[in-house]
Amino acid sequence: MSRRAVLLSGLSLLASSSAFAAGASAVPPAHVAPTGLADEGIRLPRDLTGMERDGFDLAKTRPIDLPSAELAEPPLGIAGMNPGGEFEHVDAVAFGWANYGPDIDVTFKELAAALDGRLDVYMVVSPAFAAGARNALLSLNPPIDVDGADTTVHLFEAPLDTVWLRDYGPIWVKNPIGRSIMVNPYYYWFPTTARPNDDDVPYYLSSKLDLPISSPEHNLEGGNFQSNGAGLCVMSNWAVDENAGFGLDQADVVNIFETYYGCTDVLIVPQMIREGTGHVDMWLAFVDEDTVLVGEYEPGLDDENMNLLDSNATLLANHALPGGGTLEVIRIPMPDGDCLCGNGTMNCCVWRTYTNVVYVDSAVLVPEYATDPTSNAPADLAREAAAMQVWADVQPDRDVIGINSADLIYLAGSIHCISQTWSYGTSLPADSAECLNGTSNASCAPPADAIAEVADVPPLEGGCAVVAPAGAAHCAPCGLVALAGLVLGGALALRRRRG
Repeated sequence: MSRRAVLLSGLSLLASSSAFAAGASAVPPAHVAPTGLADEGIRLPRDLTGMERDGFDLAKTRPIDLPSAELAEPPLGIAGMNPGGEFEHVDAVAFGWANYGPDIDVTFKELAAALDGRLDVYMVVSPAFAAGARNALLSLNPPIDVDGADTTVHLFEAPLDTVWLRDYGPIWVKNPIGRSIMVNPYYYWFPTTARPNDDDVPYYLSSKLDLPISSPEHNLEGGNFQSNGAGLCVMSNWAVDENAGFGLDQADVVNIFETYYGCTDVLIVPQMIREGTGHVDMWLAFVDEDTVLVGEYEPGLDDENMNLLDSNATLLANHALPGGGTLEVIRIPMPDGDCLCGNGTMNCCVWRTYTNVVYVDSAVLVPEYATDPTSNAPADLAREAAAMQVWADVQPDRDVIGINSADLIYLAGSIHCISQTWSYGTSLPADSAECLNGTSNASCAPPADAIAEVADVPPLEGGCAVVAPAGAAHCAPCGLVALAGLVLGGALALRRRRG
Protein backbone atom coordinates (compact mmCIF):
# COMPACT_ATOMS: atom_id res chain seq x y z
CA MET A 1 0.00 0.00 0.00
CA SER A 2 1.36 3.46 -0.84
CA ARG A 3 2.07 5.95 1.90
CA ARG A 4 -0.70 8.21 0.65
CA ALA A 5 -3.11 5.28 0.77
CA VAL A 6 -1.94 4.45 4.28
CA LEU A 7 -2.64 8.00 5.42
CA LEU A 8 -6.05 8.22 3.80
CA SER A 9 -7.11 4.75 4.95
CA GLY A 10 -5.94 5.59 8.46
CA LEU A 11 -7.99 8.76 8.48
CA SER A 12 -10.96 6.82 7.24
CA LEU A 13 -10.51 4.20 9.95
CA LEU A 14 -10.21 6.76 12.72
CA ALA A 15 -13.23 8.64 11.46
CA SER A 16 -15.31 5.49 11.78
CA SER A 17 -16.87 5.16 15.20
CA SER A 18 -17.50 1.45 14.72
CA ALA A 19 -13.86 0.74 13.83
CA PHE A 20 -12.55 2.81 16.69
CA ALA A 21 -14.97 1.33 19.18
CA ALA A 22 -14.00 -2.15 18.03
CA GLY A 23 -10.36 -1.44 18.79
CA ALA A 24 -11.29 0.06 22.14
CA SER A 25 -13.53 -2.81 23.15
CA ALA A 26 -10.58 -5.16 22.84
CA VAL A 27 -8.71 -3.40 25.64
CA PRO A 28 -8.78 -5.75 28.62
CA PRO A 29 -9.89 -4.68 32.09
CA ALA A 30 -7.47 -3.49 34.75
CA HIS A 31 -5.07 -6.00 36.32
CA VAL A 32 -5.18 -8.33 33.30
CA ALA A 33 -2.20 -8.05 30.93
CA PRO A 34 -3.02 -4.51 29.85
CA THR A 35 -2.44 -3.33 26.33
CA GLY A 36 -2.85 0.05 24.73
CA LEU A 37 -4.54 0.97 21.50
CA ALA A 38 -1.29 0.47 19.62
CA ASP A 39 -1.48 -3.24 20.39
CA GLU A 40 -4.95 -3.33 18.85
CA GLY A 41 -3.49 -2.34 15.50
CA ILE A 42 -4.66 1.29 15.64
CA ARG A 43 -2.23 3.94 14.41
CA LEU A 44 -3.31 7.08 16.21
CA PRO A 45 -1.89 10.28 14.73
CA ARG A 46 -0.13 12.87 16.84
CA ASP A 47 -3.19 15.11 17.07
CA LEU A 48 -6.50 13.79 18.37
CA THR A 49 -8.98 12.13 16.06
CA GLY A 50 -12.52 13.44 15.85
CA MET A 51 -13.70 10.48 17.90
CA GLU A 52 -11.27 11.35 20.69
CA ARG A 53 -12.18 15.04 20.60
CA ASP A 54 -15.83 14.09 20.98
CA GLY A 55 -15.07 12.65 24.38
CA PHE A 56 -14.55 8.93 23.78
CA ASP A 57 -12.86 7.67 26.94
CA LEU A 58 -11.07 4.39 27.49
CA ALA A 59 -11.06 2.67 30.87
CA LYS A 60 -7.71 2.82 32.62
CA THR A 61 -5.72 -0.38 32.26
CA ARG A 62 -3.01 -0.08 34.92
CA PRO A 63 -1.86 -3.56 36.00
CA ILE A 64 -0.29 -2.27 39.22
CA ASP A 65 -0.22 0.73 41.47
CA LEU A 66 2.63 2.60 39.81
CA PRO A 67 5.55 2.84 42.19
CA SER A 68 6.99 6.25 41.48
CA ALA A 69 6.74 9.12 43.92
CA GLU A 70 4.88 12.29 43.09
CA LEU A 71 5.15 15.75 44.56
CA ALA A 72 1.72 16.61 45.86
CA GLU A 73 0.87 20.21 45.12
CA PRO A 74 2.34 23.51 43.88
CA PRO A 75 4.21 25.69 44.07
CA LEU A 76 7.49 23.97 43.31
CA GLY A 77 9.22 26.98 41.77
CA ILE A 78 12.54 27.87 43.39
CA ALA A 79 15.27 30.30 42.41
CA GLY A 80 17.27 28.91 39.51
CA MET A 81 14.77 26.19 38.61
CA ASN A 82 13.98 26.24 34.88
CA PRO A 83 13.32 23.85 32.00
CA GLY A 84 16.34 22.29 30.37
CA GLY A 85 17.25 23.41 26.88
CA GLU A 86 17.27 20.40 24.59
CA PHE A 87 20.71 21.42 23.27
CA GLU A 88 22.18 21.10 26.79
CA HIS A 89 23.85 18.02 28.29
CA VAL A 90 21.54 15.02 28.48
CA ASP A 91 22.07 11.67 30.19
CA ALA A 92 19.26 9.65 28.65
CA VAL A 93 16.82 9.60 25.77
CA ALA A 94 13.59 7.63 25.51
CA PHE A 95 11.44 6.79 22.50
CA GLY A 96 7.85 5.58 22.44
CA TRP A 97 7.97 2.59 20.09
CA ALA A 98 4.49 1.29 19.44
CA ASN A 99 3.67 -1.50 17.02
CA TYR A 100 2.93 0.67 13.99
CA GLY A 101 4.36 -1.75 11.42
CA PRO A 102 7.68 -2.37 9.65
CA ASP A 103 7.61 0.83 7.59
CA ILE A 104 7.76 2.95 10.76
CA ASP A 105 10.00 0.45 12.58
CA VAL A 106 12.70 1.61 10.15
CA THR A 107 12.81 4.96 11.93
CA PHE A 108 13.24 3.40 15.36
CA LYS A 109 15.97 1.06 14.13
CA GLU A 110 17.87 3.99 12.65
CA LEU A 111 17.52 5.93 15.91
CA ALA A 112 18.88 3.00 17.91
CA ALA A 113 21.80 2.49 15.53
CA ALA A 114 22.67 6.20 15.57
CA LEU A 115 22.60 6.50 19.37
CA ASP A 116 23.98 3.16 20.57
CA GLY A 117 27.08 3.92 22.62
CA ARG A 118 26.43 7.66 22.84
CA LEU A 119 24.11 7.61 25.88
CA ASP A 120 21.44 5.49 27.57
CA VAL A 121 18.57 4.87 25.16
CA TYR A 122 15.24 3.58 26.49
CA MET A 123 12.90 2.15 23.89
CA VAL A 124 9.54 2.27 25.66
CA VAL A 125 7.52 -0.64 24.30
CA SER A 126 4.34 -2.40 25.32
CA PRO A 127 4.80 -5.91 26.75
CA ALA A 128 3.05 -7.35 23.70
CA PHE A 129 5.55 -5.69 21.34
CA ALA A 130 8.74 -6.32 23.32
CA ALA A 131 9.70 -9.42 21.34
CA GLY A 132 9.02 -7.67 18.04
CA ALA A 133 11.16 -4.67 19.00
CA ARG A 134 13.97 -6.96 20.20
CA ASN A 135 13.97 -8.86 16.92
CA ALA A 136 13.87 -5.65 14.88
CA LEU A 137 17.03 -4.41 16.62
CA LEU A 138 18.72 -7.79 16.13
CA SER A 139 18.09 -7.43 12.38
CA LEU A 140 20.39 -4.41 12.19
CA ASN A 141 23.90 -4.71 10.77
CA PRO A 142 25.63 -4.83 13.17
CA PRO A 143 22.83 -6.17 15.37
CA ILE A 144 21.85 -4.54 18.66
CA ASP A 145 21.20 -7.08 21.39
CA VAL A 146 19.29 -5.23 24.10
CA ASP A 147 19.91 -8.16 26.46
CA GLY A 148 23.67 -8.02 25.95
CA ALA A 149 26.35 -6.08 27.79
CA ASP A 150 27.74 -4.25 24.76
CA THR A 151 24.90 -1.83 24.11
CA THR A 152 23.43 1.29 25.66
CA VAL A 153 20.02 0.59 24.08
CA HIS A 154 17.45 -0.87 26.45
CA LEU A 155 13.82 -1.98 26.21
CA PHE A 156 11.51 -0.53 28.83
CA GLU A 157 8.04 -2.05 29.00
CA ALA A 158 4.90 -0.02 29.63
CA PRO A 159 1.43 -0.12 28.02
CA LEU A 160 1.23 2.36 25.13
CA ASP A 161 -1.55 3.90 23.09
CA THR A 162 0.71 5.81 20.67
CA VAL A 163 4.32 6.57 19.76
CA TRP A 164 4.13 10.27 20.72
CA LEU A 165 6.34 10.20 23.81
CA ARG A 166 7.34 13.86 23.49
CA ASP A 167 3.73 14.82 24.03
CA TYR A 168 2.84 12.55 26.93
CA GLY A 169 6.14 13.35 28.54
CA PRO A 170 7.36 14.05 31.02
CA ILE A 171 9.18 17.39 30.66
CA TRP A 172 12.64 17.79 32.17
CA VAL A 173 13.17 20.72 34.55
CA LYS A 174 16.58 21.60 36.00
CA ASN A 175 16.73 21.81 39.80
CA PRO A 176 19.70 23.79 41.16
CA ILE A 177 19.75 21.98 44.51
CA GLY A 178 19.54 18.37 43.43
CA ARG A 179 18.09 15.84 41.06
CA SER A 180 16.21 17.10 38.04
CA ILE A 181 12.43 17.24 38.21
CA MET A 182 9.99 15.58 35.85
CA VAL A 183 6.87 17.65 35.22
CA ASN A 184 3.91 15.64 33.99
CA PRO A 185 0.95 17.67 32.71
CA TYR A 186 -2.23 16.02 31.53
CA TYR A 187 -2.02 14.53 28.06
CA TYR A 188 -5.12 15.33 26.03
CA TRP A 189 -7.62 15.51 28.89
CA PHE A 190 -10.90 17.17 27.90
CA PRO A 191 -11.18 16.76 30.95
CA THR A 192 -11.05 12.94 30.61
CA THR A 193 -8.27 11.34 28.66
CA ALA A 194 -8.65 9.37 25.45
CA ARG A 195 -5.09 7.98 25.79
CA PRO A 196 -4.84 6.80 29.40
CA ASN A 197 -1.92 4.39 28.99
CA ASP A 198 0.23 7.09 27.40
CA ASP A 199 -0.72 9.51 30.17
CA ASP A 200 0.75 7.10 32.74
CA VAL A 201 4.12 6.52 31.05
CA PRO A 202 5.83 9.41 32.94
CA TYR A 203 5.19 7.58 36.21
CA TYR A 204 6.96 4.49 34.94
CA LEU A 205 9.88 6.59 33.68
CA SER A 206 10.27 8.63 36.86
CA SER A 207 10.52 5.41 38.82
CA LYS A 208 13.04 3.94 36.39
CA LEU A 209 15.20 7.07 36.27
CA ASP A 210 14.82 7.85 39.99
CA LEU A 211 13.56 11.38 39.42
CA PRO A 212 10.76 13.11 41.35
CA ILE A 213 7.65 13.89 39.34
CA SER A 214 5.17 16.72 39.63
CA SER A 215 1.75 16.82 37.96
CA PRO A 216 0.16 20.22 37.34
CA GLU A 217 -3.50 20.04 36.43
CA HIS A 218 -3.48 21.41 32.92
CA ASN A 219 -3.20 20.10 29.38
CA LEU A 220 0.11 20.29 27.56
CA GLU A 221 1.78 18.27 24.86
CA GLY A 222 5.57 18.40 25.06
CA GLY A 223 5.88 19.24 21.37
CA ASN A 224 4.26 22.59 22.14
CA PHE A 225 6.94 23.53 24.66
CA GLN A 226 10.41 24.81 23.82
CA SER A 227 12.90 26.31 26.27
CA ASN A 228 16.14 28.21 25.81
CA GLY A 229 17.46 26.65 29.03
CA ALA A 230 17.65 30.05 30.71
CA GLY A 231 14.03 30.74 31.65
CA LEU A 232 12.40 31.56 28.31
CA CYS A 233 9.57 29.17 27.43
CA VAL A 234 7.92 29.33 24.00
CA MET A 235 4.61 27.74 23.07
CA SER A 236 1.78 28.39 20.67
CA ASN A 237 -1.65 29.74 21.57
CA TRP A 238 -2.88 26.13 21.51
CA ALA A 239 -1.43 25.83 25.04
CA VAL A 240 -4.07 28.35 26.12
CA ASP A 241 -6.93 27.20 23.92
CA GLU A 242 -6.76 23.57 25.02
CA ASN A 243 -7.07 24.56 28.70
CA ALA A 244 -10.25 26.57 28.34
CA GLY A 245 -12.21 23.46 29.29
CA PHE A 246 -10.52 23.56 32.70
CA GLY A 247 -11.62 27.17 33.19
CA LEU A 248 -8.05 28.42 32.75
CA ASP A 249 -7.29 31.63 30.90
CA GLN A 250 -3.92 32.78 29.56
CA ALA A 251 -2.87 34.29 32.89
CA ASP A 252 -3.63 31.00 34.64
CA VAL A 253 -1.61 29.04 32.09
CA VAL A 254 1.35 31.40 32.41
CA ASN A 255 1.19 31.09 36.20
CA ILE A 256 1.36 27.29 35.93
CA PHE A 257 4.47 27.49 33.77
CA GLU A 258 6.11 29.88 36.20
CA THR A 259 5.16 27.81 39.24
CA TYR A 260 5.77 24.25 38.10
CA TYR A 261 8.31 24.62 35.31
CA GLY A 262 10.33 27.57 36.55
CA CYS A 263 9.76 29.64 33.42
CA THR A 264 10.69 33.27 34.05
CA ASP A 265 9.38 34.42 30.68
CA VAL A 266 6.52 32.77 28.80
CA LEU A 267 6.17 33.71 25.13
CA ILE A 268 2.97 32.60 23.40
CA VAL A 269 3.05 32.75 19.61
CA PRO A 270 0.42 32.02 16.92
CA GLN A 271 0.17 28.40 15.83
CA MET A 272 0.51 27.35 12.21
CA ILE A 273 -2.61 27.51 10.08
CA ARG A 274 -4.40 24.20 9.47
CA GLU A 275 -1.58 22.15 11.05
CA GLY A 276 -3.42 19.78 13.37
CA THR A 277 -1.16 19.63 16.42
CA GLY A 278 -0.60 23.35 16.98
CA HIS A 279 2.90 22.51 18.25
CA VAL A 280 5.91 24.80 17.96
CA ASP A 281 8.34 21.92 17.39
CA MET A 282 6.97 21.66 13.86
CA TRP A 283 8.73 24.91 12.94
CA LEU A 284 11.01 25.99 15.82
CA ALA A 285 14.13 24.63 17.56
CA PHE A 286 16.58 26.34 19.91
CA VAL A 287 20.27 26.11 19.02
CA ASP A 288 21.45 27.64 22.30
CA GLU A 289 19.99 30.05 24.82
CA ASP A 290 20.46 33.01 22.46
CA THR A 291 19.75 31.40 19.06
CA VAL A 292 16.66 29.80 17.56
CA LEU A 293 15.86 28.20 14.21
CA VAL A 294 12.54 29.15 12.62
CA GLY A 295 11.09 27.44 9.57
CA GLU A 296 10.71 29.35 6.30
CA TYR A 297 8.45 28.50 3.38
CA GLU A 298 9.29 29.43 -0.18
CA PRO A 299 6.67 31.54 -1.94
CA GLY A 300 4.03 29.34 -3.52
CA LEU A 301 4.42 26.34 -1.19
CA ASP A 302 2.16 27.63 1.57
CA ASP A 303 1.83 31.41 1.48
CA GLU A 304 -0.42 31.63 4.53
CA ASN A 305 2.04 29.82 6.76
CA MET A 306 4.95 31.54 5.04
CA ASN A 307 3.57 34.87 6.24
CA LEU A 308 2.77 33.49 9.69
CA LEU A 309 6.27 32.06 10.22
CA ASP A 310 7.84 35.28 8.94
CA SER A 311 5.78 37.15 11.53
CA ASN A 312 6.75 34.70 14.28
CA ALA A 313 10.41 35.04 13.33
CA THR A 314 10.15 38.80 13.73
CA LEU A 315 8.34 38.38 17.06
CA LEU A 316 11.12 36.13 18.36
CA ALA A 317 13.90 38.37 17.05
CA ASN A 318 12.44 41.37 18.86
CA HIS A 319 11.77 39.55 22.13
CA ALA A 320 13.92 40.67 25.05
CA LEU A 321 15.54 37.72 26.83
CA PRO A 322 15.20 37.37 30.62
CA GLY A 323 18.96 37.83 31.01
CA GLY A 324 19.19 40.73 28.58
CA GLY A 325 19.63 41.01 24.83
CA THR A 326 17.45 39.45 22.14
CA LEU A 327 17.34 36.19 20.26
CA GLU A 328 19.23 35.60 17.05
CA VAL A 329 16.80 34.02 14.59
CA ILE A 330 18.13 31.77 11.83
CA ARG A 331 15.78 30.52 9.15
CA ILE A 332 15.67 26.92 7.94
CA PRO A 333 13.74 25.59 4.94
CA MET A 334 10.29 24.12 5.45
CA PRO A 335 9.56 21.14 3.18
CA ASP A 336 6.60 20.90 0.84
CA GLY A 337 3.40 20.22 2.78
CA ASP A 338 2.19 17.75 0.13
CA CYS A 339 -1.54 18.39 0.46
CA LEU A 340 -3.23 15.24 -0.74
CA CYS A 341 -6.87 16.07 -1.24
CA GLY A 342 -6.60 19.36 -3.06
CA ASN A 343 -8.39 21.62 -0.57
CA GLY A 344 -5.46 22.22 1.77
CA THR A 345 -7.32 21.23 4.92
CA MET A 346 -5.65 20.06 8.11
CA ASN A 347 -6.18 16.33 7.62
CA CYS A 348 -5.16 16.35 3.97
CA CYS A 349 -1.66 17.78 4.36
CA VAL A 350 1.62 16.19 5.41
CA TRP A 351 3.38 18.64 7.70
CA ARG A 352 7.04 17.87 7.09
CA THR A 353 9.63 19.69 9.18
CA TYR A 354 13.39 19.98 9.72
CA THR A 355 13.15 21.47 13.23
CA ASN A 356 11.67 18.29 14.72
CA VAL A 357 15.07 17.05 15.90
CA VAL A 358 16.61 15.01 18.72
CA TYR A 359 19.65 16.42 20.52
CA VAL A 360 22.23 14.34 22.36
CA ASP A 361 25.64 15.54 23.52
CA SER A 362 27.56 14.39 20.46
CA ALA A 363 24.91 14.55 17.75
CA VAL A 364 21.74 16.12 16.49
CA LEU A 365 19.35 13.79 14.68
CA VAL A 366 17.40 15.45 11.88
CA PRO A 367 14.39 13.98 10.03
CA GLU A 368 14.85 13.12 6.36
CA TYR A 369 12.11 12.61 3.79
CA ALA A 370 14.06 12.14 0.55
CA THR A 371 13.41 8.40 0.68
CA ASP A 372 9.70 9.07 0.21
CA PRO A 373 8.87 8.61 -3.48
CA THR A 374 6.32 11.43 -3.19
CA SER A 375 9.10 13.82 -2.09
CA ASN A 376 11.97 13.18 -4.48
CA ALA A 377 11.53 16.12 -6.82
CA PRO A 378 14.72 18.17 -7.31
CA ALA A 379 13.25 21.07 -5.32
CA ASP A 380 12.49 18.76 -2.37
CA LEU A 381 16.00 17.31 -2.41
CA ALA A 382 17.51 20.79 -2.59
CA ARG A 383 15.50 21.97 0.42
CA GLU A 384 16.56 18.92 2.40
CA ALA A 385 20.22 19.46 1.56
CA ALA A 386 19.93 23.13 2.53
CA ALA A 387 18.29 22.23 5.83
CA MET A 388 21.05 19.74 6.67
CA GLN A 389 23.62 22.41 5.91
CA VAL A 390 21.90 24.82 8.30
CA TRP A 391 22.16 22.23 11.05
CA ALA A 392 25.81 21.58 10.24
CA ASP A 393 26.51 25.32 10.39
CA VAL A 394 24.78 25.91 13.75
CA GLN A 395 26.03 22.69 15.40
CA PRO A 396 29.65 22.35 14.24
CA ASP A 397 30.62 20.29 17.30
CA ARG A 398 27.85 17.72 16.85
CA ASP A 399 27.42 15.01 14.26
CA VAL A 400 24.40 15.80 12.08
CA ILE A 401 22.65 12.50 11.39
CA GLY A 402 19.67 12.14 9.08
CA ILE A 403 16.91 9.76 10.20
CA ASN A 404 14.38 8.32 7.78
CA SER A 405 11.04 9.86 8.77
CA ALA A 406 9.27 9.49 5.45
CA ASP A 407 6.52 7.20 6.77
CA LEU A 408 6.27 8.51 10.32
CA ILE A 409 5.49 12.06 9.16
CA TYR A 410 2.21 10.90 7.60
CA LEU A 411 0.91 10.55 11.17
CA ALA A 412 1.55 14.27 11.83
CA GLY A 413 4.82 13.98 13.73
CA SER A 414 8.50 13.22 13.34
CA ILE A 415 11.44 12.09 15.51
CA HIS A 416 11.23 14.87 18.11
CA CYS A 417 7.60 13.89 18.62
CA ILE A 418 8.47 10.30 19.58
CA SER A 419 11.35 11.18 21.92
CA GLN A 420 12.18 12.77 25.26
CA THR A 421 15.58 13.59 26.78
CA TRP A 422 16.72 14.26 30.35
CA SER A 423 19.70 15.21 32.43
CA TYR A 424 19.67 13.66 35.89
CA GLY A 425 21.22 16.67 37.62
CA THR A 426 24.16 16.52 40.02
CA SER A 427 24.66 17.04 43.73
CA LEU A 428 27.69 17.74 45.90
CA PRO A 429 28.14 15.40 48.87
CA ALA A 430 26.28 16.73 51.90
CA ASP A 431 29.44 16.47 53.98
CA SER A 432 31.57 18.47 51.53
CA ALA A 433 33.16 21.65 52.87
CA GLU A 434 31.12 23.80 50.49
CA CYS A 435 27.85 22.34 51.73
CA LEU A 436 28.82 22.38 55.38
CA ASN A 437 29.94 26.01 55.40
CA GLY A 438 27.16 27.24 53.14
CA THR A 439 29.44 28.61 50.43
CA SER A 440 28.27 26.24 47.70
CA ASN A 441 26.27 27.58 44.79
CA ALA A 442 25.76 24.02 43.54
CA SER A 443 23.49 21.22 44.69
CA CYS A 444 24.00 19.59 48.06
CA ALA A 445 22.76 16.05 48.47
CA PRO A 446 21.19 14.79 51.70
CA PRO A 447 23.52 12.85 54.00
CA ALA A 448 24.20 9.38 52.68
CA ASP A 449 22.65 7.74 55.74
CA ALA A 450 19.47 9.82 55.67
CA ILE A 451 16.37 8.07 54.41
CA ALA A 452 13.92 10.67 53.22
CA GLU A 453 10.28 10.18 54.09
CA VAL A 454 7.93 12.90 52.93
CA ALA A 455 4.44 12.35 54.26
CA ASP A 456 3.00 15.48 52.74
CA VAL A 457 4.13 18.43 50.65
CA PRO A 458 1.38 21.03 51.08
CA PRO A 459 1.01 24.16 48.98
CA LEU A 460 3.63 26.70 49.97
CA GLU A 461 1.99 29.23 52.28
CA GLY A 462 4.18 31.76 54.01
CA GLY A 463 7.36 30.22 52.64
CA CYS A 464 7.22 27.02 54.67
CA ALA A 465 7.32 23.33 53.80
CA VAL A 466 7.31 20.19 55.92
CA VAL A 467 10.08 17.68 55.36
CA ALA A 468 10.96 14.60 57.37
CA PRO A 469 14.41 13.27 56.48
CA ALA A 470 15.52 10.49 58.82
CA GLY A 471 12.35 10.96 60.84
CA ALA A 472 13.01 14.57 61.85
CA ALA A 473 10.38 17.11 60.81
CA HIS A 474 11.26 20.74 60.48
CA CYS A 475 9.88 23.90 58.98
CA ALA A 476 12.08 26.43 57.26
CA PRO A 477 11.31 29.66 55.40
CA CYS A 478 12.25 30.97 51.99
CA GLY A 479 12.01 28.34 49.35
CA LEU A 480 12.75 25.21 51.33
CA VAL A 481 9.85 23.66 49.51
CA ALA A 482 12.68 22.59 47.23
CA LEU A 483 13.83 20.27 49.99
CA ALA A 484 10.43 18.64 49.96
CA GLY A 485 11.85 15.89 47.90
CA LEU A 486 13.51 17.68 45.00
CA VAL A 487 16.97 16.78 46.32
CA LEU A 488 15.79 13.36 47.35
CA GLY A 489 15.41 11.79 43.95
CA GLY A 490 12.58 9.29 43.74
CA ALA A 491 12.33 8.72 47.49
CA LEU A 492 9.07 10.63 47.95
CA ALA A 493 6.25 8.59 49.34
CA LEU A 494 3.22 10.53 48.19
CA ARG A 495 1.76 10.50 44.72
CA ARG A 496 -1.61 11.48 43.32
CA ARG A 497 -3.47 9.08 41.08
CA ARG A 498 -5.32 10.46 38.11
CA GLY A 499 -8.75 9.48 36.98
